[in-house]
Amino acid sequence: APWSQEFKLGTDQLGRDMLTRLIYGARNTIAIAVATTLLSFAVGVSLGLLAALYRGWLDQILSRAVDVLMSIPSLIFALVLLSIFGSSITSLIVIIALLDSTRVFRLSRAVGLNVAVMEY
Repeated sequence: APWSQEFKLGTDQLGRDMLTRLIYGARNTIAIAVATTLLSFAVGVSLGLLAALYRGWLDQILSRAVDVLMSIPSLIFALVLLSIFGSSITSLIVIIALLDSTRVFRLSRAVGLNVAVMEY
């Protein structure tokens, strides 16, 4: 049905309010995005600072692993990993966070290296 004073976006064929359905869907989407972002930043910053502070073989291993992950197209790799590990919300959050943490790793490693060589 078209919109009315009671249903701002109207209703679907079954009489369900479209605005309510949109709000509930957005709530799930925003929760997944926030969880993915927080996990991505936590992993990227911790590993980036770890690599910057300890350098040596740990820095080499982490940097090469990030280079390998960044060389693979993220969307295709995420779809492959989701088909392997299953398409649950938890695996979606973890896989997307790990793939997105590569950029955070590089940034935090670069900042950590700059701070580590400063003369205090």
